[in-house]
Amino acid sequence: YQDTIIAHPNLVAYYKLDETSGTAITDSKNAYNATSSGGWTVNQTSLLTSGVGKSAALATNGRALLGSGESAFDFERTQAWSVEFLVTPNLTRSGGEVNAAVFSKLDSSTPFSGWEVAVHWDGTRTCVDVLLVNNFSTKHLRWRTATTVDLQNATTYHIVVTYDGSVTTSGCRIFINGALAAQRAVSAVGTLDATTLNNIVPTIGSRQATGYFNGTIDELSVYNAVLTNATIREHWLLAKSMTAPADPPAVP
Repeated sequence: YQDTIIAHPNLVAYYKLDETSGTAITDSKNAYNATSSGGWTVNQTSLLTSGVGKSAALATNGRALLGSGESAFDFERTQAWSVEFLVTPNLTRSGGEVNAAVFSKLDSSTPFSGWEVAVHWDGTRTCVDVLLVNNFSTKHLRWRTATTVDLQNATTYHIVVTYDGSVTTSGCRIFINGALAAQRAVSAVGTLDATTLNNIVPTIGSRQATGYFNGTIDELSVYNAVLTNATIREHWLLAKSMTAPADPPAVP
């Protein structure tokens, strides 16, 4: 799995999360390294079926803030990108909506510009949530997995989010365990005809100092292109240590 990811020509950053001690989080592609803090625990069991490497468990206020390469993640609204990771949620599945970012370059205060991929509780279910924002009040797009999709705690998922730069409600696709998931465009406010760029430092596991994710994350990678269906399926098969072709499970 790891060799395949690192060889992808459009890879921007790859956080294997194989650290066994300390707070330094290594990017294996371009050295856009991060520093963890709060309830971030390294040296956890790998989420890869093969057991290769380690993973990171996040709780309470755990996050990792990138120390360099901010502009490498400056994807304009017209640029394509993908984010891929393995995740085991451990969210509080009750109460109102709680933001829980896995990878975020979104401002945590007005106008909330930027982009973000999250796995969070929407008040009814645990969903994959994607934001692309100029100004959240007037110009943004938001996508989520459909109401029929409910990610369970203590279950590991391979998740890929792709965005094609079309600035349309159909421009984002969410894949779970190698299959295209049913999804919904939750909101399309105004016309997203202004920049989504900002100077916010990207964060793993939170939206700056808010919107913390609880659970385990592994093998986080960011690309400056849309991953193809075939590539996504290949990666899922490798994550599951499968070498023979297999049909991905249906996602409602």
